[in-house]
Amino acid sequence: MIGAIASIGLKNAKRRKTTSLLTILAVALAVSLTYTAVSSTNRLKASANTFMQQSLSPVDLTVSSTKWGSPITQEMQESVEELPNSAHTIPRIEELVSFQNETTTLPLFLVGIDNQLEVDIGRLNVTKGSNKLTGRNCFVTTQVMELLNLSLGEELRLDTSAGHQFFNVSGYGLAIDKGVVGPAVFVSLEYAWEIYTIRYPNHSVNKLLVEIEDVFAARRTTKSIEGILGEEYVVTNLKTYQLKIAELFLNQANTILLALVGAAVFVAAFRVFSSFSMLFSQRKRESGVLLAFGGSRKDLLSILISEIGIIGLTGALLGGVIGVVLSRVILQLIIATSRIIYLAPTAAFFGGAAGISFWGLIASGLFGVGITLISGIVPAWQASKESIANNLGKGTVHTSASGSETGFEPSKRLQRIILGTSALLCLLVAIQMAIDFLNLGLFSSDVIRIGSVPILLLTVVALSPKLAGLESILKPLTYRTKEVVGVLSKRNLKRNAIVGVVIFNLFAAATTLLIASSNVGYAVTASWKRSLGAGVSSANIIGYADPAVELPVVDAIQSMPHVERAVPVNQLITEVHFKEESGMGILLGTHPTEFEGLASIGLSRSVNESKGLRILEQNQTGVISEYTARERNLELGDEITIGELGNVTIVGIAGSSVPFFVLTIMTPNFVIVSNSTWSSLVGEAFQAGSVLIRSNKPGKTMNGLAGFPNIQSVLISAIEADYEAALTAIQATIDASMVTLVITTILSALIGSWAISSTRIREIGLLASMGMPNSDIARSIAVESSVAIIGGLVTGTVVGLIVQSNLQAIMERFVSAPPILIDPKIVVLLIVSVILSTALTYRSVKSTAKEHPADLLAGRKAKNR
Repeated sequence: MIGAIASIGLKNAKRRKTTSLLTILAVALAVSLTYTAVSSTNRLKASANTFMQQSLSPVDLTVSSTKWGSPITQEMQESVEELPNSAHTIPRIEELVSFQNETTTLPLFLVGIDNQLEVDIGRLNVTKGSNKLTGRNCFVTTQVMELLNLSLGEELRLDTSAGHQFFNVSGYGLAIDKGVVGPAVFVSLEYAWEIYTIRYPNHSVNKLLVEIEDVFAARRTTKSIEGILGEEYVVTNLKTYQLKIAELFLNQANTILLALVGAAVFVAAFRVFSSFSMLFSQRKRESGVLLAFGGSRKDLLSILISEIGIIGLTGALLGGVIGVVLSRVILQLIIATSRIIYLAPTAAFFGGAAGISFWGLIASGLFGVGITLISGIVPAWQASKESIANNLGKGTVHTSASGSETGFEPSKRLQRIILGTSALLCLLVAIQMAIDFLNLGLFSSDVIRIGSVPILLLTVVALSPKLAGLESILKPLTYRTKEVVGVLSKRNLKRNAIVGVVIFNLFAAATTLLIASSNVGYAVTASWKRSLGAGVSSANIIGYADPAVELPVVDAIQSMPHVERAVPVNQLITEVHFKEESGMGILLGTHPTEFEGLASIGLSRSVNESKGLRILEQNQTGVISEYTARERNLELGDEITIGELGNVTIVGIAGSSVPFFVLTIMTPNFVIVSNSTWSSLVGEAFQAGSVLIRSNKPGKTMNGLAGFPNIQSVLISAIEADYEAALTAIQATIDASMVTLVITTILSALIGSWAISSTRIREIGLLASMGMPNSDIARSIAVESSVAIIGGLVTGTVVGLIVQSNLQAIMERFVSAPPILIDPKIVVLLIVSVILSTALTYRSVKSTAKEHPADLLAGRKAKNR
């Protein structure tokens, strides 16, 4: 029985080849765009993950022991390494020691490392001697050599928690990307275990460096580690800020790509509904005969649904092929071009972009079948409920005579509901835009800003019946044509055909998304270059001032060649009074916004998440570490007392990161305040105890800093990454998506032109029989589609620019990108799509008009529809 019903459904689909083909193509386009969006999302994420892993430090997380008697055991290390996302764990011992002589006591870091395990984590850059750590040999930083006035081969005595220890200075130089700020002494991990046999028994340590597979799963991995180790251990995400920036842009990209899917779904659903409404109305007599000869309504509904399912499945398969082929072909062309233009080693970054997303393909196909069934079930249900007499009495209803292609018009109540909902949502968008434009600061919602895409597209859909046939667009198009062309075109517009509404919405949605892609594509990649490529990576030089220097000295450093940013920081180790207890902590004073970019400090909680560290601009406010908040049971709005200096209100909670995460060895408690709050607490003008510096040529900058006698500079990061390759990979993915959108838009316009020529075949025959030239017939009907195309383009441009204005507020807040409302490439793509779509429509109608009038009047060309 099921096979027979499916066979009838297949025969019905074959009988009306053109209409079935139109519907299949509409579903295929929706599926291909869905696959493009899903695969592009995965590609963007894979490219960003590869970029952050290869461009920044390979260490993603650190695990630190904070209590005496609670080291990280080998069993704990094995448990962390066995986690699904964990790639490698590297043990370390980091201790605070001191050097004492007759006049001074100088604190130093003693770091026990395994050089073989840390071969890919920075390097000990030898100025003189050797960096081989064997026995009592140690490698010291240049700063230690200068401060202690040591010489190569000299014996160094340090005071440790395990007593006096003696080391042989075998080499000195720079510790590059080793995660240690300040004067440090490096020894072998084996010798560190010999020193601290009681504190770190059985090869336990107080720090783990963790490399993970997926940077975007860092939060989940952090929670897993915390669950294994407990609250006595601090897990720090070293890429908190980079992830924050990356996720922001990926969310924007995902939103717009999914909005693209929404537009495709709308077009497909509209096309499917109109096609099946037309098909089933043409087959009323067949349905009546089936029921009259004893067929049940259930059988009729099953036959109709089987036809819908076959068309949906065919469209889904075709859409999957289109999506894969277009994505891969376009991507390969862009890759080849990029290799010629950039000459960059892009293979590593394109690796994740070139594959086929199997599950994405399956999900897109099922999605397409679902759209078809949902959109076709209503006309099928209505057709199965018609009475036998009504079906046999009406027979075939030709759409050309009905004034509407489907006979379907949404109810006034439904229209009012959609318009009312759209108006309220648009009001929210307008209020947010006004607040951003006037800098009122009343409220700030990224949800509203990003949500402006679907909100405004919904409004366009609601208004499309009125906007799709504007006579103001018709007049310029028929200005120099014959009067009969203008009259016929005007009458065609008044019909308000469903094809015109579909084409209008398609071009409005496509134009909106293409313009909005400027933020996700061209402008976003430029912003990534400023952010992930340079701006949010940690400062690569830190200058220690002894004594603290005035701010004009920082300005002088800022004006040096190759220095991109210099941020003053002052720090004070002091007692901090919490709710019911107190402890030692670090007070950090700085310029909030600049510090946030250079120091990679990300907020986990904030009184205003959209402002970042600018929340510290309010006096007597501070940001504390997540460890402090957890251990001291502190919440936003609580007050803490900084020694005898004054009170500070907590407005944010942050996870510490490079370059300051190593200071948590002394204490994981820190409080960040603005320079003005620092001055208020300390009672003196803010000075720079250290300077964070980002330089595009660190070596030359360090040579220049030698001219500042009170500043000791240390190179803490030397990232050598091909940013251009990573950005090219991301750009290629977005370009492929946008070109695919243009191609599918043009194909959809071709579908519309086929629909016009097929459903008005008798009308075309009548005009031809009356002696009207083929070109004039084509113009009169093609103008109708052109009005919808141009109207959709203009509407989409307005909506797209509004969306851009909303997204710019997010862009500027995080990466200081220049405002780009529309990219020139987008303008070219839009012009090309309009010209090709109009030309295809004209050519299709003209080709139909060339048929013999008798055949057209008899509808023979449409006999299989």
